[in-house]
Amino acid sequence: MIIHIALGVIDQLENDPSLENVSINPFNVLILEDFQVKVIDLYKKDDSLEMYEDINYQGAVKMFLPPDALDEPDTKESQVYSLGCLLYLMIKN
Repeated sequence: MIIHIALGVIDQLENDPSLENVSINPFNVLILEDFQVKVIDLYKKDDSLEMYEDINYQGAVKMFLPPDALDEPDTKESQVYSLGCLLYLMIKN
């Protein structure tokens, strides 16, 4: 099942340009009833920063990526890193 989820996430990232800057974390990966994997973007950084001006923190603690820490945009490399974190969490739990 873990490999199925990983391949589903990779397929979505490769084929959906709207997910170019999505953060891969447990909150953004859905498993549908038919076991289809769906990646969504629940937190769009650019659109909602004004709402959280007083808060200096973004993202799930276990999934805080290096680009987020440096206030840089997500890249393909950071998506691979976050996918690795997600796989680790699935195996660990």
